[in-house]
Amino acid sequence: MEDKVTQWRNILPPWQGFFEKAPLSSTIEEFKTEKGKMLLENLLHDVMTFDDSPCYVAWDMKNNKAAGFIINQSLYKDPALAPSRPFIPLMKYKLDEEVEDKIKAVSSFMTKLAEGYDIFTALGVEFVIKIQFASVTDGYQNQRVMTRILKQFLDDCRLSTTGPEAIIVECTSYFTYKICEKLGMNLAFELDFSENFVHYNRIVDNDIHKKAYVMVKKFK
Repeated sequence: MEDKVTQWRNILPPWQGFFEKAPLSSTIEEFKTEKGKMLLENLLHDVMTFDDSPCYVAWDMKNNKAAGFIINQSLYKDPALAPSRPFIPLMKYKLDEEVEDKIKAVSSFMTKLAEGYDIFTALGVEFVIKIQFASVTDGYQNQRVMTRILKQFLDDCRLSTTGPEAIIVECTSYFTYKICEKLGMNLAFELDFSENFVHYNRIVDNDIHKKAYVMVKKFK
């Protein structure tokens, strides 16, 4: 995406679809309501204007719409180099108490997952990019859309002289994990949903999505 600050609405449909189908966010049914979709639209704007990390979009030229995307965040060993505000500022919105509790449950699991692996210490790096969101638009599944997006992104990072020293992805989807594995990323940490996520039974397809996986790739 050439200018994510002005073109962010181009990925709104798959963005909203992500929150409906991704294992953890699928437990928050309120995201499917009109009020929830409006909240997600505002959240997408906040995320896309957070920093200048690249956003990759697979664009269907024939139908003039996004087939899928990845949204990234730059992370630094020195926290002073990054914005101090939260990347996903959901709690700044006025939420019903039940919705807030569900979001806190997701946040608690993701915090535990992030704390399970310190990429800066483990790989001895100072600048990494974290793939925060990855989604394929309805109708484009089973066409290797996400594989192509991730491969292009990894290739660009590998060839860049000013890019990140490493990439990290916290995969809550089993399918995303398998794509990352196929593309040569390494498993650094995993966390079981059933033992660590209070709403595990609400996860869509929880017979498939049983764990979250931290995948990494070092370039330099």
